[in-house]
Amino acid sequence: MSEWIKCSERMPGIPNGPSYGNCTNVIAWSSGWKETRQMVWRSNIYAKTEKGRAPRWEEMYGCLAFSEPTHWREMPEPPKD
Repeated sequence: MSEWIKCSERMPGIPNGPSYGNCTNVIAWSSGWKETRQMVWRSNIYAKTEKGRAPRWEEMYGCLAFSEPTHWREMPEPPKD
């Protein structure tokens, strides 16, 4: 599995495509939560404003993150059997 990456150094990549679902699932850490969580780094190319189109952190159920992650790492590979 990958190592932790500081959000100040690099953010996850977002795949290009004509869909609201342009996102990357990662494992994230925030000192506000004091735990790891599965998060989504998402971009909405159909938003009406520039701010709406800017990438943002979301909880897995679609709400904006209440505490910005400070670190993230890629999801592990699924089992191969």
